[in-house]
Parts: sequence; C-alpha cells; structure tokens
Amino acid sequence: MKSQYQKTMIIGILFIILTIAAFFFINTLGNKKATPPIMQSPAISPTSGIGYTLTNIAGHATQTDCWMAIEGKVYNVTSFISDHPGGERILEGCGKDATALFQSVQKHIPEAIELLPTYYIGDLK
Repeated sequence: MKSQYQKTMIIGILFIILTIAAFFFINTLGNKKATPPIMQSPAISPTSGIGYTLTNIAGHATQTDCWMAIEGKVYNVTSFISDHPGGERILEGCGKDATALFQSVQKHIPEAIELLPTYYIGDLK
C-alpha cells in the first residue's frame, strides 16, 4: 500500500499536469481569430479555380449586390456599403474595375487596405 505522502505527490503532479494542459487549451482557443463570412454568389466560388471577368462583376452593380475589382482582385462589398465612411460614394465602383477610384481617395490608405481581405472573393481574369 502506498503511503499518504506518495498519494499526495501523485495527486499534486496530476493537478499540475492538468493545469498546464488547461492553460494551453484555453490559450489556443483565445488565439483563433474569427474569420468573417465572405458574401459571394453560390454559383461562382473562388476556391474552384474560376476567376472573375469584368462581365461577371458587371452583374453585381447595385446597392444590394455590389462587387468590384481593385488591383486584379474581386471583392463583394455589399455588406460594407452601410458602413462606408464616404457614404454612397462606394456605389460608384459597383460592377466595375474600381482601382482608379479606390486609389484616388487618400483616406483609403491604410485603413481600407486592411479591410479589403475581408471582402475578397477571387481574382480578376
């Protein structure tokens, strides 16, 4: 039969191991960043290897369905329209290559550039 001292040591070691494991588990969960959902057409998926043409983008040129190309990448910014600091000016880029428009607004640097990946849906062919 094990002595009381041995039992206490085993319980203490198990407690330390479980505490360390719990710390790493909780720390791992806390480091995962939520990925915002990308709004996209279910018919065309960027992961399928299909790029978008300007014709594809032109079909998404309204306040309720707004895609635009900027520097060869396509973004679905529909959900951002109501939050756009420039108001409805964003609608000027819907359905087209909006690179020049985007670059012409100095306030877009760097805040808007940081937001772009959130709305990325594919590349321009």
